[in-house]
Amino acid sequence: IDSLEIRGYIKHAFDLELDKKEKPTIMLYEVNESFNDSIIYNEKPMYVGTVLDSVRWNITNIKAGKYLLLAIKDNNKNYKYEPKSDEIGFYSDFVTVPVDTLKIHEIAIFKEILDFNLPSKPKEISKGHIVFGYEGLPNNFDVEAISDLPQNYQYVKALDKEKDTLHYYFKNFDKDSLLFTRSHTKVLDTVKVTLREEELDSLYLDASSMSGTLNLRDTLRIKTNNPIAKIDTSKIYFIDQDSVKVDYQTSISKFKNEINFYFKKEPTQKYTLELFPEAVTDFFEVVNDTLQISFSTKKPSNYSSLFLTINNVKSYPIIVQLIDSKGRVKADFYAEHQQEYSFENLEPNKYMVRIIYDTNKNGIWDTGNYLLKQQPEKVFYFKNILDAKANWELIESFTIQP
Repeated sequence: IDSLEIRGYIKHAFDLELDKKEKPTIMLYEVNESFNDSIIYNEKPMYVGTVLDSVRWNITNIKAGKYLLLAIKDNNKNYKYEPKSDEIGFYSDFVTVPVDTLKIHEIAIFKEILDFNLPSKPKEISKGHIVFGYEGLPNNFDVEAISDLPQNYQYVKALDKEKDTLHYYFKNFDKDSLLFTRSHTKVLDTVKVTLREEELDSLYLDASSMSGTLNLRDTLRIKTNNPIAKIDTSKIYFIDQDSVKVDYQTSISKFKNEINFYFKKEPTQKYTLELFPEAVTDFFEVVNDTLQISFSTKKPSNYSSLFLTINNVKSYPIIVQLIDSKGRVKADFYAEHQQEYSFENLEPNKYMVRIIYDTNKNGIWDTGNYLLKQQPEKVFYFKNILDAKANWELIESFTIQP
């Protein structure tokens, strides 16, 4: 009778807690002469275990042998890994039974980034604006118009990672279709886009993110629906409550859809920013209508400050984040060496601290990859809730547990 057992803990690689409604399934695949890494996509496991509570799991009645240990959030309930819908976690080494029966095996579950794919045909959504959808990482994704183009043809490309879309804007072209190559390191295909739209989009300036108050640690931003070509500051009027002109500088975001205003924010001040017609011109030479924004700043005593020390950091760089009760990042700090982390002019709130080991030094958290045997970057939470009250200074010290 097979009576051996293995056990361990499971956690989410990035989130603080696992989804309590959909517990992962713990799986063992026997490593024998027919074993290969792709077995998890095509065959059911030899043994299946369950999560006993929020974190603990076990698999019982196992025979002696060598196994691949993994966990899958099996949304289709078919005991096979489907990257498009499932999350996965795997133990880096093979598990040998009975040698490893006393060991506690920890698995971190994560969502893989899909292999790069072009799931749909490009489409024109307004005159001079075509969208190209994709799946996976857009690194090296590009499109190129290969039709017979006039000499004055112009285009701008902008990546929208939130919507997995590449926006392609063009002008000075009057034929009824455009031919493109789509490439990702190499040319993947050629596609034809039929052009039917006759009207350009108007230029919209969006300051809806402004709630009437600009926090002292924030930047004033105005979003646009079309790529920005130029800003005429002679048609921008920026004053304080005493009608004194405000010295400022502007920049256009990388994807040319956001204007940033930089100025010295004075506490308890009221400001008026007015953009008259032709202050902003977009790629299609369409200009803005008048936009007026009135906003104010608070006094320093309305804010909180946090001075944080983190001990037992194993390696740098790290990303230090303050998150609210909904998991939203409200402030962050990128550190390449041991130091004190100062978060000043914080909105009064309850915060939790999250630490990310940025192993590949790219400034973001990176998920794992099963086939590459790449574990996700490590994340730590300090579960002490920091109650940042107005006109308070918090001095805290945390230690990362080994």
